[in-house]
Amino acid sequence: MTPVTVRFTSKLHFGSKLMAFLAQSEQFNHCMLCEGGMAYEAVCWHGVRYVPLSTSMAGVKVYQDMVVEVPDVEAMRSFLREHLGAGYDWAGAIGIPFMRSADWQDPDRWWCSELVIAALAAGGLYVIDLSELERVTPNDIFQYSAPKSEVFRIG
Repeated sequence: MTPVTVRFTSKLHFGSKLMAFLAQSEQFNHCMLCEGGMAYEAVCWHGVRYVPLSTSMAGVKVYQDMVVEVPDVEAMRSFLREHLGAGYDWAGAIGIPFMRSADWQDPDRWWCSELVIAALAAGGLYVIDLSELERVTPNDIFQYSAPKSEVFRIG
């Protein structure tokens, strides 16, 4: 088992606050996987990327980390590398209020929390019963019982 950090963030501008509210989260509207100063994430305009954590954190005003134990971290990393460059799941993001997505595990496009939960599952960690989901939000992952840091506020 290898510890992996899931980071939950929000930029606190109107669009971010609206997305967090629609995703049933009072605080966070984005999540990513962090290790060694780098982050795997799915973001609008870029899709799935692996970038320095400082790039992912640009504009973030609030964040909180959750450390999870992944049984097969190499399988998780392999999954993430296979999906680098995949598109962003715009239909999933826009569909948040309806909490549905036609195929939230479409390997050609990802929304942030879809990517994180699928990567953790690829590594053998099931934070939620995937067969029960029609949507997955950052808040769904946040509900997993794992150690969480304090909430950090920037600026």
